[in-house]
Amino acid sequence: MVSPLKQSVLLMFFLLMATSEAGFFKKRRVHVVISNDIAPGIDLKIHCKSKDDDLGEQILPNKGTWGFTFRPNFWGTTQFFCSFVWQSNLRYFDAFISERDYNEDHPDVAWTIIPMGPCKFNYATNSSDICFPWN
Repeated sequence: MVSPLKQSVLLMFFLLMATSEAGFFKKRRVHVVISNDIAPGIDLKIHCKSKDDDLGEQILPNKGTWGFTFRPNFWGTTQFFCSFVWQSNLRYFDAFISERDYNEDHPDVAWTIIPMGPCKFNYATNSSDICFPWN
C-alpha cells in the first residue's frame, strides 16, 4: 500500500512535469506562416482567430508573409480559422486543425494562398503541393 505522503509526492511530480515547459504532455510549439501568392500587385487581407485568440487583421502585399506561433492543447483540438479578402473575393479556410496539421517532427505549417485555395508545404516533396479548396 502506498502511503498518503508518497501519493502526494507522486501527484506533485506528475503535475509539475505536465505543466512545465518540458512537460511530458506538452506539444511542441507550432509556427504557422501564410504567404500571399494571389497575383502581382494584389494585397491579401487576412484575419485569423481560434476559440480563444483573435490575431487581428493583417495586410499582405503580393509575395508577403505573416505568421503566428502557439502551442496546441493537450486534447488535440486546437484550431485556427482565417478569412482571406482580396479585390471583391472573400474566402475562409482553417489554417490549423490539430488532427490534420500537427506533426511532432515538422511543427511548422506553411500555407501559400492562391486564388483556387490554400496550398500547404509538403516536407516530403519540398514544395507547396498539398492544396485544399476554400471552406
